[in-house]
Order: sequence, then structure tokens, then C-alpha cells
Amino acid sequence: MSFASHSTESIHLKEIRTKPLADGEISMTDFLTDEDNRRDRANSFICRSTFRHAPASQELQIFARIRPRVFIYDQDTIEEKYYNSIDSIPIIKDNECLWIDVIGMHDTLLLSSISRRFKIHPLVILDVETNEQRTKLDVFEDALFLVIKLIYPDQVTQKIHIEQICFYLKENILITFQEKSNAI
Repeated sequence: MSFASHSTESIHLKEIRTKPLADGEISMTDFLTDEDNRRDRANSFICRSTFRHAPASQELQIFARIRPRVFIYDQDTIEEKYYNSIDSIPIIKDNECLWIDVIGMHDTLLLSSISRRFKIHPLVILDVETNEQRTKLDVFEDALFLVIKLIYPDQVTQKIHIEQICFYLKENILITFQEKSNAI
């Protein structure tokens, strides 16, 4: 494995192993320290990225594409659908209401497309992405934004969980953002 550095030479790294090193092999930390010493610069191996990864389940959750659940309803009917993109959600009629339920807040492309389509201020989207917001209500000229905490016990361990839920209400459109799928 080789990586190009800022200089014209290449840095060749040995394969990273979890078993003990054999005689004559050097660890990644030793290699980076030697590389820093050879180039007459301060040892900076602490600042370099590590090769550790999040557990596979977390990585899958991070890269999983979110498909928001969309409800279009009026006094007599309700329609529930999943759309692949926010742009494919139809424009609603005057007597209809639209509810978009977004489960998971890690898909920044989805959040930015929601922001563009419904003209949501970027600071509201930043509040949605920031999972440790305090409970608050923001009143805009044409919309309301509410952040609350949902407190519930785990059904198996009975530990208390706290989850953030955001509500954005504008005319006849409600958009909810939550971390996990829970019955609100």
C-alpha cells in the first residue's frame, strides 16, 4: 500500500496487522515517527488519522440512504408513500396537508434537498443535524420550528433513552425529524 506525500517521493506502508510483529518489522507508529524524523519535522503521528473504524452496524447506518415517509391527506383520505427523492414528492393542493417523517439525521444530502425544496433556513437544518439541542421553539414569519426531547424506557433493559425530535411547520406542511423510528 502506498500513499503520495507532499514531497515527490512515495511513502510505502507495511500491511497493518493485529498479530505481534516479527523481528525486523516495525509498527505503524514507529514508521510514522521515523518518517517525521527523516524529514526533520516534529513528530506528528498523534495527529494522523487512525485505521480504526466504527462497528460495522454503525457504518451501515451512516451510509444507509434515508427514504422519508410521506403522508398526503385531507379531510377524507390519507395516502402514505416512500419517495426516493424529495423532488419527486408532488405539489399538494390547497385543501391537502403534507407530512414528511424523516427517520435518521445523518443524510446531509437529504436534509439539504428538504431545505431547498421547502425553503428552510440553513440554521434550522443545522439545529436538526445537531443532536444535542435544548428544547426550544423558533417562530419565523411563515413557519414554526420546535425541538423537543422524547424520553422513553428501553423495552428490554428498561434503561431510559432520550431522543431529539424536531418539528417544522409551515402553512399546510409538517416535517418531522427523529433519530430512530418510534411511535410519536
